[in-house]
Amino acid sequence: MCLLILCSFLLLSCRREESRTIPTRQPFPHEVLEEVVLKEMDKGSVVWILKADKAANYEEEGVIKVYDIHLEFYDQENVSSVLTADSGAVFGSNKSMRAMGTVKVITREDAVLETDVLEWDNAKRLITTESTIRITTDETAITGAGFESDPELKRIKVKRQFRAERTGNSP
Repeated sequence: MCLLILCSFLLLSCRREESRTIPTRQPFPHEVLEEVVLKEMDKGSVVWILKADKAANYEEEGVIKVYDIHLEFYDQENVSSVLTADSGAVFGSNKSMRAMGTVKVITREDAVLETDVLEWDNAKRLITTESTIRITTDETAITGAGFESDPELKRIKVKRQFRAERTGNSP
């Protein structure tokens, strides 16, 4: 009888051990690249060129994580604005992006947008965030939360906590 109880206990312990097993599969990138350049084209014209010190391609997730980002937006053949960020991600086939960390967009007219997270909707050609923003020009400073604009910062929409003040010498 003692032998039967001992055998039952050992069988139950083995089953418990199996049920507590934690999967060890970690999401490793398919490939890691350094000094990366990605170029988005539309009908033969450059839309944007992304340069990153490092990129990790997570093929199963459809995400390329990028680090130390320098992203140039184009209108026709000219650079219209430059985005820099600590890190970000390029998403799958639609090539939308997210920039994170210290994020800055500087236009060719020297307007500067600063935030901590910025999304690029490749289909709509818009940059957006729900985070706080600060936009400075020679004449004004705009702050708020929630934001939508073209990459040139010409059609700006601040969703909440909008505030603007004059900073330059214009009347």
